[in-house]
Amino acid sequence: MESEAQTPRRVPLTSPQNSEPPGRPGSPAPSSTGGRPNSFAVSVLAAMIPSRKPLRSTHPPKPPKILSIDKAWKRYGKEPPDVILALPYDTLRTLPAVILDELPPDRLGNLPDDVLQRVSPSTLARANTSVLMRLPVQILAGLPTARLLTLDPAKLAQMDPRWLADFLREVPQTSQQLMSNREVVSRLLQLPPEEFIRLPCRALEMVPSEIFKRMSPHIWGKVSCERLLSFPDNMRVAYPIGMPGRLDPPEEQADDLGVPIATPSIRTTSLTSASTAVWPPEGAPSLPQNSRPWLPTMPPIAPLAPFMPPTSKPAPPLPPTMPDIKAEMQQSLNGIRLDDLKIEREQLKSELRTEREKLNRQLGSLEAEKNHLEASKAQLELEKRKTAEAIRHHLKDKNLGNIDRGQDEVQILIEFNKDQHRYVVDLERKAAWWEDEHRKLHSQWISLDARRQELEAKLQEAAHAHARTKQEIKDQKSVVRALDASKLEVVRLQTTLTRVEATWEAKLEKRESELLEYYTSQQSELNEELRLLKLEKLKWEKDIDALNAQRQSEQLALVNNYEVQIQTQQAEYSAQFHDMQQKLHEYYQAQFEDSGRQREEMHRQYTSELLERITSLESSLVDNSDDFRPATDDSLRNKYQNLKLTIDTITFNLGTVTFPRGTRLDRGGFLEREGKGEEVYLLRSIIWEKLQQGFFSLPFGLGALGPGDGKKRLLDLFVAYRRISGLEPPGLANLTEQECIKVFRTDKEVNIWRSSTFQTLGTALIPKKGKSASDPDQEQHAPYFQNREQVLNSIKAVLGEVCAGVSEDMEQTVTELVHQAGELALEFGAQRAELGFESPPQGSSVQIGRGFIDCIDDDTYRDELKTVALAVSPKFYKTGDGRHDLTSTKLIAQGTIFSARS
Repeated sequence: MESEAQTPRRVPLTSPQNSEPPGRPGSPAPSSTGGRPNSFAVSVLAAMIPSRKPLRSTHPPKPPKILSIDKAWKRYGKEPPDVILALPYDTLRTLPAVILDELPPDRLGNLPDDVLQRVSPSTLARANTSVLMRLPVQILAGLPTARLLTLDPAKLAQMDPRWLADFLREVPQTSQQLMSNREVVSRLLQLPPEEFIRLPCRALEMVPSEIFKRMSPHIWGKVSCERLLSFPDNMRVAYPIGMPGRLDPPEEQADDLGVPIATPSIRTTSLTSASTAVWPPEGAPSLPQNSRPWLPTMPPIAPLAPFMPPTSKPAPPLPPTMPDIKAEMQQSLNGIRLDDLKIEREQLKSELRTEREKLNRQLGSLEAEKNHLEASKAQLELEKRKTAEAIRHHLKDKNLGNIDRGQDEVQILIEFNKDQHRYVVDLERKAAWWEDEHRKLHSQWISLDARRQELEAKLQEAAHAHARTKQEIKDQKSVVRALDASKLEVVRLQTTLTRVEATWEAKLEKRESELLEYYTSQQSELNEELRLLKLEKLKWEKDIDALNAQRQSEQLALVNNYEVQIQTQQAEYSAQFHDMQQKLHEYYQAQFEDSGRQREEMHRQYTSELLERITSLESSLVDNSDDFRPATDDSLRNKYQNLKLTIDTITFNLGTVTFPRGTRLDRGGFLEREGKGEEVYLLRSIIWEKLQQGFFSLPFGLGALGPGDGKKRLLDLFVAYRRISGLEPPGLANLTEQECIKVFRTDKEVNIWRSSTFQTLGTALIPKKGKSASDPDQEQHAPYFQNREQVLNSIKAVLGEVCAGVSEDMEQTVTELVHQAGELALEFGAQRAELGFESPPQGSSVQIGRGFIDCIDDDTYRDELKTVALAVSPKFYKTGDGRHDLTSTKLIAQGTIFSARS
């Protein structure tokens, strides 16, 4: 594009839609009196003189610097809509569209107008009509047609009439729906008539013709010929009869640059009778050469053939409307890549340079022709003065002697003036035609420049879209790399898990073989005892059979011995015999029933003894000798008090404690509510929270190895024990964390196993006096030491954040604190009863003296309900005794709270 210093500025001409240019072909000829045509031609030609002030090109304001997608997601990606909408205006202007698209459609109305314009069309399409009416018409044109057709015409009728006019021009597909609403039409009728008549034809064809008939003729006179030709029938009917119009199609020709030049036609009488005038008009007088021998010879007029209008050609096609051009450009841009857009931009720049050069050459030719016409005019004026002077001298020399000759000369002078007048009129018409051509060329140049700016804007948008796409691809690649790293870490963890599982499986197989061998030996002993019992049972059965046989033989002997007596004394002893026989039957029946009851009782007794022996054998699988001695409540209370005293000592010896404003450590806003001076209680609460998270996250000591991998290993070990002991059949799903805790609270044998397991862990992890500590790098010991190191580092980080510095003695004290907490957690697991810590949530109510006391007032307000502002230290409780009682809960040590003062 040429520099502004080289771009000429033309004097603004009257718009062809507002007024007719003077001297246009077909307009009435100017008067021939008083030299007025010469001054008029001079004014017309002066309008074409370029000035020195260059044209100004309007550029869109520089957009704000938008944050990258990565930074925007890190800062605001997880924020709720209320936080996003509460951001300052300068921050909202820097958010990318991907963040704004996450806002709910019903909250878009809270955004500023310039920020709302950067929301994607897909998100704007889901917003309500009141939000869409705040957008510029150019952005509304980019929404889907289906959404635009759902806009409420009644709400659109409340908008400014000029906004409605722009909306109809940019979105012509909604013309039929909007113009069918009376409120919209009434609103548009508030526009001035010259603006109302410029609405799109698709909208005007819905307006009754009576409205156009009420328009004054001068409004119709401001409409261009091309515009009149595109009017619908309801407007053609309303066109005033007898008005000079321009409804005939303009003739056009192609200049030497290939740009069509429309030649206006005229209408002389009405819409039905018209004649096309061709420049120059037929029969127009011309100034012959050498027809006046006594006048000086005039210079010839340069030919204007390349720029003269043609005789007749068919009407050109109507120019496309702006929505059609935008739709075509949008459709073409959707399928074009950025490289293609760059190539097309270079081609368009080349074409624009070529067109600009052609227009400059044509403007130079027009200016040369104008200068030539001005020179001809000046020469005619000079000749006129010379002729008048010659006539005056001639008449003076003749002294009016020859009146006839003087009259002839006067007549010749009159005819010369008429010829000169016709020539000036001809020049004026040519000047008007050149002015019209200059205006058209200037409008073409403006349209080409506007199209260039539009293409550059679309190219910039495409470049931004390409940059966003590249950034998204880069983000996806980074995510893929992170996934690959995660996969490698998963493979490494799976390998470690496989190795650990193999180790534990080998140990379990060894233990299982030992248990199986012991069980086999015990079973063989029991089988031997069972065999002896069976032999004894057979002996008893033989004895019973012998007794029965003996009794039967005695019966037979008695029968044989007394058969004769019975026969002789049958009548006498029949009754006695019957009684004896009945008694004998009852006796045998009683003996048989007694022997059956004895067998059943012996079988039941031996079965119960076997079950008791099997149960004792199963219990001996875990611990052959139950020599467990539970810790006393006083010893547990002393360990808790030592832990609490160490924390109080650390917070007291730190000195001045300062929490930054809005720190993440005070998530509950304790300092903001209670004010300064209470920082030490907040620090104690944070240290207790770190210890509870690291060692006491679950009761029964299950959190002693940490909340992560260590806890999982303990639960997996418990599941393996259940499978070996037959409590969990193979193929069923493992118990969840809460289900495992429920089992510990209801099963005595499981607590015995837990106690034995934690005693073994405590022996391996906590060295006794005079013995070296365990190796932290050993795989089976690593979770405990790693968890202890993590808790230690987290507490040191908190202390380093709230105070100026931590001394070496203080660091040693913190290390001892963490070691004490880890040992106490292992002690929780080694006890068969349930031991645990409990802290009340913030805002809850507790009864003073019933588990908690106030850290300032102690138990002064005993049995009163207090609202918890901060849980300083947890309470220490014990449930059951691990042997017979599994439900009763006992308080070992009370916790402390900071009650709300307001």
